[in-house]
Amino acid sequence: MAVVASPTAMEVVETPKGSTDAEDVGLEYLIKEPIPSDENGGESYAIKGVDFGIMSGEEISKYGEVEVLNQGYFDPMTHKQLALGCHDPRLGAMNRMSDCQTCGKNFRECPGHFGSIKLVLPVFHVGYFRHVQLLLSAICKRCGRVLLAPEKRSVWLNRTRKATKDVQQQKGVFRKLVDTCKKVRQCPYCDAYNGAVKKGTRGYMTLVHELPKDQAKVEYQQQYSDAVSNNPEIGNHLSKVAYEDLTPLHLLPLLAKMPPSDQEMLKLPPQPERLVVTHVPVSPVCIRPSVQIGDAGTQEDDLSVQTSDIVLVNLEMAEKNYSHGDPYFCRNDGYVIFYNSELIAGNLGKKILGGSKPGLTFVLIRDNSPAVAAACLGRLSKLSARWLGTRGMSFGIDDVTASPEIEAFKKEQVAEKYAYVDEKIEEYRKGKLPLKPGCNAEQTLEAVINGELGKIRNVVGDRLEKVLPRFNKPRIMAQCGSKGSPINLSQMIVCLGQQNVGGQRIQNGFVNRTLPHFKKFSKTPQSRGFVEDSFFSGLNPFEYFFHTMGGREGLVDTAVKTAETGYMQRKLIKALEDLGLKYDMTVRTSDGTVVQFVFGDDGLNPAMMEGKSKPLNFEHTMNHVQHVVEKHHTREVALLPSEYRALTNELIQQVDQEVKSICPLTSLDTSRFTGDLTEFIGGMASEMERERVKVGLPVDDRVRDDPRESTLCDLSCALTEAQLRSFMTTCARKYRRALMEPGEAVGATSAQSIGEPATQMTLKTFHFAGVASMNVTLGVPRIKEIINAAKHISTPIISCKLEQDRVEAAAFMVKSKIQRTLLGDICEYIKQVYEPSGVYLIVKLCGETLRRMQLDLTMDELKEALCAKGALPGGLKIRPECIESRGKLKLAIRPAGAVDSRGRTLPPNPETLWFEVQALRNALPQAPVKGLKQCSRVVVNKEEAKDGSKDTIYSLLVEGYGLQDVMGIEGVVAEKSVSNHVLEVQSVLGIEAARKSIMSEIDVIMKHFGMSVDYRHIQMLGDCMTYRGETLGINRFGISKMSNSTMMLASFEKTSDFLFEAAVFNRPDPVVGVSESIIMGNPVHLGTGLFKLMYDVPKEEMEEGVSRRQPLLAASGETKEQNNVAGHKRKRL
Repeated sequence: MAVVASPTAMEVVETPKGSTDAEDVGLEYLIKEPIPSDENGGESYAIKGVDFGIMSGEEISKYGEVEVLNQGYFDPMTHKQLALGCHDPRLGAMNRMSDCQTCGKNFRECPGHFGSIKLVLPVFHVGYFRHVQLLLSAICKRCGRVLLAPEKRSVWLNRTRKATKDVQQQKGVFRKLVDTCKKVRQCPYCDAYNGAVKKGTRGYMTLVHELPKDQAKVEYQQQYSDAVSNNPEIGNHLSKVAYEDLTPLHLLPLLAKMPPSDQEMLKLPPQPERLVVTHVPVSPVCIRPSVQIGDAGTQEDDLSVQTSDIVLVNLEMAEKNYSHGDPYFCRNDGYVIFYNSELIAGNLGKKILGGSKPGLTFVLIRDNSPAVAAACLGRLSKLSARWLGTRGMSFGIDDVTASPEIEAFKKEQVAEKYAYVDEKIEEYRKGKLPLKPGCNAEQTLEAVINGELGKIRNVVGDRLEKVLPRFNKPRIMAQCGSKGSPINLSQMIVCLGQQNVGGQRIQNGFVNRTLPHFKKFSKTPQSRGFVEDSFFSGLNPFEYFFHTMGGREGLVDTAVKTAETGYMQRKLIKALEDLGLKYDMTVRTSDGTVVQFVFGDDGLNPAMMEGKSKPLNFEHTMNHVQHVVEKHHTREVALLPSEYRALTNELIQQVDQEVKSICPLTSLDTSRFTGDLTEFIGGMASEMERERVKVGLPVDDRVRDDPRESTLCDLSCALTEAQLRSFMTTCARKYRRALMEPGEAVGATSAQSIGEPATQMTLKTFHFAGVASMNVTLGVPRIKEIINAAKHISTPIISCKLEQDRVEAAAFMVKSKIQRTLLGDICEYIKQVYEPSGVYLIVKLCGETLRRMQLDLTMDELKEALCAKGALPGGLKIRPECIESRGKLKLAIRPAGAVDSRGRTLPPNPETLWFEVQALRNALPQAPVKGLKQCSRVVVNKEEAKDGSKDTIYSLLVEGYGLQDVMGIEGVVAEKSVSNHVLEVQSVLGIEAARKSIMSEIDVIMKHFGMSVDYRHIQMLGDCMTYRGETLGINRFGISKMSNSTMMLASFEKTSDFLFEAAVFNRPDPVVGVSESIIMGNPVHLGTGLFKLMYDVPKEEMEEGVSRRQPLLAASGETKEQNNVAGHKRKRL
């Protein structure tokens, strides 16, 4: 079951099924003895855990059937397998014509047997080499003891014993122990010198030990004294530090001398000398077959060739002498109306028949069963196939021919937008174009033109939807969702519209123009990628060229996106696969760590939601109840509004107690459900009050024998007591059905729900509402940044709410305090002045720039900023006495001379004075004088007020890092300032804020692309990344901190590294996760595999006297008794 290709063994704990006594558990090597099995009803065994370790040379030799001593494969005379060779007959049957000489079985039955090679000299193992180097750094190279003083040994030993369960804690303790021992130079037990252990440079996988610098260096140089005297050039190549080689032959006795307490402290296996290889296992011949090539001989497998090379080198060594988007909407047929489960109006398209949550299939599964949904889809598919076979579906040129009306409308729109664009271009040339926030004139012009030209296709497309006939074939295909979209209709019939590359119009590719067809510096729509024609009318050459440029971006994006999103979804599945719902309604990992106390805070299944993230659609349920329990049949009168509320409060308490009794271990939060339910009934009661007042009846008193009372019963807001009770019962039943079942694989479901929509996103998308130049990364790159917990993101943005958010001047004042302002931004000129008294620089500030930027900067503040530490690049410094103020806007700055040991300024050196002045002149424009250094740009964002007023709300968008500094700026509302950088939010506000940031950022991305993901799935991802108290990325580093399972980590990435590390530290794997269970062939501990049978009912007892209903899909030829027996077998399985 386990094939060992290197000196690494797996110990498997096997427990007989049905046995719970700890004494029945035994430790065995899986590769040594087979698992006991008895075909006559004996006990079967299941793997309960795997212990990783390193096999010793004696064990490899013991398990090997033969020691390979010959490098050959076949006898050259008889062409038979060579004895003691790489294809020895005792290693297994090689082909169908031969039998194994160990077990006597043929090629099909023999599993193969291992051999061994005893090495003449020990060697380092490539997988353990790094661990051997760390181990040697922590122990004495003479006595093998850990380099710790006796009084510190107990402290470190206790630390090691406490870190037994958490692998990350074990790694941290081991790393700190090695770092502590590296600093010790003299062994406290044998007084031997211990220097640094480094990789050697004179061969592959060699280690050297640094010797003391004084005596050892003299001895080292004396060894080469004769050679240096004869050839002096050799002295230049001699190392300045003396080293000694640490060979495997030297390490074997050293590691064997380590005491058991030191082995426990370093978490090493019982025999640390196993880290050095003395025996090599030889794999069976069945996994390295030999191919016969006629008379030319055989073609051997790579493993066989390597084995032969090892034997050959081993023989040579022995001979030597070594000192040991939005849905489509149309006014005509956009409404789909059902009344009493009967289609009244509208067409059933992809939205209803597809896989979306409001679709018919989803409703059938939720309200009935998957079998009912399958039967309905089966009938629908037969109907569709029959209709297509008889009626058919095709379209031709006449379906995409534009009418004269739509052609005239397109020309009118194009002419109108062209005139508007020409007007803006003229304003740009005259310098009168109003600038957008954060944009210069050219960026503002491009944003305005692109926005206006992008409206042409949409406006004309909307008119096209109105004038196209109802039975137009392309329109039918776009509406039902089979193929195409309204944009495709517009491109085929009307116009292709503006072509964009990278979110912008076509940029200049030649010298100051896009193509030679246009004038230089042209910004007209035709010259920058606007295509006025359609596919039906045909494109001219430059329109066709621009269209191919826009289409190529989509093709490349699709090709790259497939690989990116596929790998991202694999990482999400791997990180979340072990998360499952337990019987106490908590979400835990496979080792029992709590990730969520209640899934999604309410324990509801996202798949059973009728509303948007809500378990019930009250209007739909009420409509259903009112038609099932009719008023006239019950002979009841409508309830009064006060009776609504009183009966509702009574029934809600019953519903609440009933729901909470389902899982007494966990108090489910039903407040949102009961609150929404109370609010819905309260709304109906309020509407009933208005209706009673409208007809002249008292609100809380019933008038008998009044015909107006009977007219109120026909209103939609009128309810009888039976209807209200039926409504409450239906709501309670649906809420119970919506609760999560224990064993649900919530982690894998959440990973799939987030990863699948990512495949539909654009790879590179930049967007930010209202601001053209403040682009923020969205789409697949942004999701990668979030789930990887990237330390540096492409577009860090801090959104700041202002205290005076309706005053524009206040917004610019706060902006000047945040945005980094360099001296070069506000400086009019910097002049060099040479006088007999000395050399200095005159810096003149621009008053107009200061007023335009609303920068409140005094000369004293400017001096302080220039003298601050690190203000000037290149390590230059200016002392306060070197700066002299000359008026309100001028400064005289002298180069700072050298300073002696007493702090006195020395006179300038004439030889270097000119260079110092030039360096200062070049550095001054880069000196920050105002704002925060890490905030490169701040944009004032404008939005309309949402309270109904026509005021403009101002906020700040800060590009860069520094959330904590921004929150401390006067005028900023700190508690409402947010950053899109998750790790910065964690460092400033804590782990709970980082969790919230992850959830909100992913939700923003999904909503931007029009995708709806239940917040419970996003919350599951946020909790998984932060439940350990730090933000862990969904990558190879973060996943290794989330799980302690060696096999799970090895199945993801860096397989060999995790396996070798587990073998070195003798780590166990309990085989409780999803990946480990699949690898070992055990049932996964999720779903129906979550529980265990305390008593396994014997087969005979189950089949005697037990009746069962006939299965749904039973074969017609089976009898009832046969079906019952088959049902019992399925139940037992």
